[in-house]
Amino acid sequence: MDPRTLKGLKPEMYCHPLEMKAMENLRKTKGLQMLVNKFHEIGLEQHMLLQYKSNCIKVTDQVFSDIHFLLGKAREILQVPVNIELYIQRSDKLEGLSIGVENPVIILPSEAVDQLSYQELLFILGREMGHLAHQHTLYKEIGLIFPDLMEAFSVVTLGISSLVSAGLKYALYNWDRMSELTADRAGLLTCQDEDAVFSLYAKLAGWPPGHWSSINLTEFKSQVKSYKAGPQKTFDKVMNYMLGSNSWAMARAKELLIWIEDGSYEKLQRESLAKGVD
Repeated sequence: MDPRTLKGLKPEMYCHPLEMKAMENLRKTKGLQMLVNKFHEIGLEQHMLLQYKSNCIKVTDQVFSDIHFLLGKAREILQVPVNIELYIQRSDKLEGLSIGVENPVIILPSEAVDQLSYQELLFILGREMGHLAHQHTLYKEIGLIFPDLMEAFSVVTLGISSLVSAGLKYALYNWDRMSELTADRAGLLTCQDEDAVFSLYAKLAGWPPGHWSSINLTEFKSQVKSYKAGPQKTFDKVMNYMLGSNSWAMARAKELLIWIEDGSYEKLQRESLAKGVD
């Protein structure tokens, strides 16, 4: 594993077009700014950070030094200037989480640390770096706490429920999904190992852990290529919102495969590496 640092790489260079469109629609949705203001007013991010840090192990150069090295490597490759704290949380999930607008924190699930290769972990860390580089954190935090917040304050409200329309819920959820496409590109640019990325997609899609050593990437990519996403009309977005608790692995894998096969990934990587030589 020897991924190279990408010089002159800017977040907009690998932002997925579907995310850009979803963000444009989200920003036009009535009530978004009021919701953001309320989020800051009642200090929800501070509560979230406190909650996570109270139940996680901090990664340092003395504790999980190998994972700490990967964090530094991901920052270096993507040229992310801010300091980032890394924690491990007991969880059987395989994907990370980033929170904190001013003081970002990445949280890795223990299952991922325990079961995945360094290349796969670098992909996960790169994905979270991508979220941070694109300033996804604020909207991701709102989306993360959104459903529980609405339920908790349905009777005793802090002035939040009245700000939230159905249209805003669906616009926020749709953007959240599209942001993962951008994050996947950041992850690939970081680990620079296509086999590791699609191996992880296979695991996310349901390949049983007892058979991970025999993942057939040729057959998996064939399934990915044959996958056809449904339409994205209003009704479909509502249904996605109601049924969208999965990792969306096949659709994400197909979008990244398209980016690879049309030459865009190689072109961006080649241009960035050339700037490093100069």
